[in-house]
Amino acid sequence: MIYSAKPLLALLATSVLTLTACNDSNNTSPDEQARQLTQGMTLEQKIAQKMMVAFRYWCDDSQPDCTTPMTEINPTIQEIISQDNIGGVILFANNLANTEQVTTLTWQLQQAVAQQERVGLFIGIDQEGGNVVRLPRTQATNFPGNMALAAATQANPTRLDLAYRQGQIQADEVHAVGFNVNFAPVVDVQSNPLNPVINVRAYSDDPTRVSALASQVAKGMANRNVIATFKHFPGHGDTQSDSHFGLPVVSRSAAEAYQIDLAPYQQAIRQGDAPDMIMSAHIQYPALDASLVTSSKTGESMITPATLSRKIIHEVLRQQLGYRGIVITDALDMQGISSFFQEQDAVIKAFQAGVDIALMPTEVRTSAQRQKLTDLIAGVAKAVRNGDLAEQEITESVERIMLTKLKRNLINQRGQGDLTSALRHATTTLGNSANKAVEQAITDASITLLKNEQSNAAPLLPMSAAEFGKTYLLTPWQEQYNGLSTALAAEGITVTGSTLAQSRWDSIKKSIEQSDTLVMATLSTGISPVEKDGVPILPKLAPQLARAEFNGNSGSLVFNSSETPPHPLARQARLTTNEEAQLTYNALRYARSLGKQTIALSLRAPYDAINYDDVSDVIIASYNYFGFENGWRSLTLPTITEIMLGKKAPQGKLPVNVYQLDEQGQLGNIRYPRGFGLSY
Repeated sequence: MIYSAKPLLALLATSVLTLTACNDSNNTSPDEQARQLTQGMTLEQKIAQKMMVAFRYWCDDSQPDCTTPMTEINPTIQEIISQDNIGGVILFANNLANTEQVTTLTWQLQQAVAQQERVGLFIGIDQEGGNVVRLPRTQATNFPGNMALAAATQANPTRLDLAYRQGQIQADEVHAVGFNVNFAPVVDVQSNPLNPVINVRAYSDDPTRVSALASQVAKGMANRNVIATFKHFPGHGDTQSDSHFGLPVVSRSAAEAYQIDLAPYQQAIRQGDAPDMIMSAHIQYPALDASLVTSSKTGESMITPATLSRKIIHEVLRQQLGYRGIVITDALDMQGISSFFQEQDAVIKAFQAGVDIALMPTEVRTSAQRQKLTDLIAGVAKAVRNGDLAEQEITESVERIMLTKLKRNLINQRGQGDLTSALRHATTTLGNSANKAVEQAITDASITLLKNEQSNAAPLLPMSAAEFGKTYLLTPWQEQYNGLSTALAAEGITVTGSTLAQSRWDSIKKSIEQSDTLVMATLSTGISPVEKDGVPILPKLAPQLARAEFNGNSGSLVFNSSETPPHPLARQARLTTNEEAQLTYNALRYARSLGKQTIALSLRAPYDAINYDDVSDVIIASYNYFGFENGWRSLTLPTITEIMLGKKAPQGKLPVNVYQLDEQGQLGNIRYPRGFGLSY
């Protein structure tokens, strides 16, 4: 049953027995079963298996651009699944309200599969941990993220058991509510501090560490029969723009590509740790493929994006690296593809490149749009019949899909199983005490103390509640203020403050004067140098920052609509990112000039620590920024509080190098090296 967590061998045996009964053969191998299933399909059915769609929003036909979340199946969606025979569905936070609703929805989706089908749906989710999760945060286990996991294991790289256990728990929880594909882990090597889209979602800037941790997480998921996905091939770690809002270019040489970006994939494949699935990146990588393609939207000639590059997908990934699993595109509605290519053209080009599954190839929000998917499948089938796509490659691709579905026991569930039992299992699995204990252990080990030195050279931490005295707290988001103020107040500390966007400089100064300790939290996604009075190089860095800023709308696979990134939130409150960084610097500097105790908390990427080096007694990096909003959405902020009070000792070590900036706004000397972290 799809909701149970059977051992892999038992699941393989079940799938083999099920299909053996269908085929009246006692000695049919999984490969042969996959071939037989594929041979029994029409061309249109094969193409449909290569489609993984989203039903993110749903409204009546009068609202074609609606943004009302789809949280329960409807007759049109049932018809698409049963009649178009699509291979899979991806769900987002918009679709997932609570444990019972999620479990019911995925159950309904599997029940919609046509009775004659032998296999079920891929149902996918982005449950990376950290700032990219889809399950409700107040109900599920919320690991602090990839960079936090790397920080927790940096001091002892042999502690890969934490990564393996995290993978198991992530799989247990998504599987319990009906998912069988997790679009994680991220294996991009975080080599550009200005990267706006990967950054803290990556493990490290060290390819070997990335490979080791990602492989263990993926193996943990596979142990629980969930398909893991390495992403984003060939590597999104050295970009300065976001493929949700443009088409980034990676300027590495071919040698650097193999030494850095491709290394985690190559190592995993060579060691037999390759995941079931790899996701492509919507990036241009000229050193790997400098060929040109014509945009079907603009008519311009452009370097072929990796998702559409046969050289990158077929020649590099399959032939050179030897990958035998499924290749899936990143979401095709992202502007890195959708701004340049018509939907059908993008899908055909992706399949020509050797991609197996087109993720989110078209959008259906109403019953009136239902025909779009049918027409897309028909258009791709026409391309095959016209000779623009090789039917043999389509067949081989579908065989890979069938083989993976058999391997993970994704047989047709229609009319089988018990929803009541599934609901009971989901309720007792998500966020249970054993899972939360592992989350707490990783969080405890990840918090990294970068600086602990007052102006008189004496360490400030740990402090007692009395030594904190009157504490003034400023944070970027309300939920961070709620979390830190709640945790500090629980220790008997008097806390005042607000969010940065709600605070004026004159009131900040007055509050600092009346306080003993200033605690300030930051949310930089990359290096955010202050505008003046400390790091007077912002004008020279401005073009890079402009490229690194987030667009005001959330992207398909990064931020949920209810969890928009900090840049737009700041702008909505009439406070820009740079103004926020400047305000933080000014407040810390003013407090220190008055002899106050100053603590800077870097809650996202640790790179912004350099901005407050000369005005903070303490700098702590946590790699995670969620706080309290209708319940605790992360264990990070309470853990930081315990560390500041000496109830726990800081254990984390930096998994990336943090650089100074030179006068030209370029990366200079290393200020905090990988592996650095203080304790007491």
